[in-house]
Amino acid sequence: MSTPHRPIRRATSEDLPGILAFDRLAGDSGRVTMIHRAILNHETYVVEEHGELIAYGILEYTFFGNGFISMVYVDERHRRKGTGEVLLRCLVDVCSTPKVFSSANLSNTHMHILFHKLSFERSGMVHHLDEGDPEVIYVRLPD
Repeated sequence: MSTPHRPIRRATSEDLPGILAFDRLAGDSGRVTMIHRAILNHETYVVEEHGELIAYGILEYTFFGNGFISMVYVDERHRRKGTGEVLLRCLVDVCSTPKVFSSANLSNTHMHILFHKLSFERSGMVHHLDEGDPEVIYVRLPD
């Protein structure tokens, strides 16, 4: 579930301040509430490097009974170094349902590339969540 340089583990309540310190969108109180809820529900995983939290992901089971990776967020200082890929692979591996879904805004080119690299397929699109930037839904089917 981790690499020697990037341990991945389930988040605890003590990790919330560390997550909020690097998540640049955490100024939104709704996002803070979402992250806290996901931690309390044991749905959040964190990536550490040299004892510092550098990424987190959320895997829930609220999408029609399937696993849904609702968040993969890497500290800006640690992007494009493979951390997102390691975290996404971990979330797929720990998912308890045969199919796992996720999504990304159409504008999030890097995430689309990562989904394709990890054998996710486009499954649909949802408009009007973020005006002018539709959400692309992906699924990873069982091997």
